Amino acid sequence: MGALDQATLAKIPETFQAIVDQGAISGFVSLIWHKGEIVQINCIGFRDVEERRPMQRDTLFRIASMTKPVTSVAALMLVEEGRIGLHDPISRHLPEFAGVRVLKDPAGSLDATEPARREPTTADLLTHRSGIAYGFSAQGELACAYDALLGPAFARSIGGDEWVKAIAGLPLMYQPGERMHYGQSTDVLGFLVARVEGKPLGEVLRQRIFDPLAMDDSGFFVPPAKRNRIASLYTKPGDGRPLRSVRLPVPDQPPLFEGGGEGPSRPRTIISALPACSSTAANSTASACSAARPSRTWYRIISRPSSGRWISSACPFGTAWASGSACR
Repeated sequence: MGALDQATLAKIPETFQAIVDQGAISGFVSLIWHKGEIVQINCIGFRDVEERRPMQRDTLFRIASMTKPVTSVAALMLVEEGRIGLHDPISRHLPEFAGVRVLKDPAGSLDATEPARREPTTADLLTHRSGIAYGFSAQGELACAYDALLGPAFARSIGGDEWVKAIAGLPLMYQPGERMHYGQSTDVLGFLVARVEGKPLGEVLRQRIFDPLAMDDSGFFVPPAKRNRIASLYTKPGDGRPLRSVRLPVPDQPPLFEGGGEGPSRPRTIISALPACSSTAANSTASACSAARPSRTWYRIISRPSSGRWISSACPFGTAWASGSACR
């Protein structure tokens, strides 16, 4: 790739500013990284509209499912060390999943199930082929059961052991390996990592990834001294009204459960992790992510033709979507 076009780069901040001026979104922090260097940073709009706090380079964002790649890297480190296997049944470390059953009809009764043809594996968790869903990506009685037993994905009130027992007691939406379906596979993977390591997932990620890569603003908990940097959440009503604040709780202590979502971070620390975890990185911090190449098997879950078979209509992520980890 050659040099970036400066005229095109110059259009980015004005384009973002126009979106903010229209009231479509509260603000942006954008960062362009090219050939190992920061080319452009834009801080536009407000992290808190009501209090007119501007977006800044150190603004903290809830990165939600961007936590999933980080959790997956930690799992692949354990694969590289021989402590878990890509094709191991997850019941080897999570016996709660032994004898799991599968819905005969993804939208049908929870009582209409059949035995799993095989157990979900670590690879299934990494690639969202385990048959585990979210409440919002499931259908019928299963969707209601997820919400009732597990609580909302961004505000779980139960601990990891209780959570994994509850989710393992629900039937899978699909047979393991049958199709890709976006769900809580990475949350289960995070709990598996924590159980193998014998410590909370947040501590595992800090020791193995965040500290080596100087990702000092990443984690599952924001200490009081940093909370004024958090970007508030807003929703855009469809009737032309202005942005409406969505106040999610900010806990006073680390959460009971840490998994595949919810973690806060800032753009610069996220970008710093990407080259370090790539196949071309070779410096000392990059060694923390060398497990991105643990075996010779590739898992590819992308492309438009396959998505209709792998992603059901209940999953609201469009026609082409990929997640998990490509492992070779």
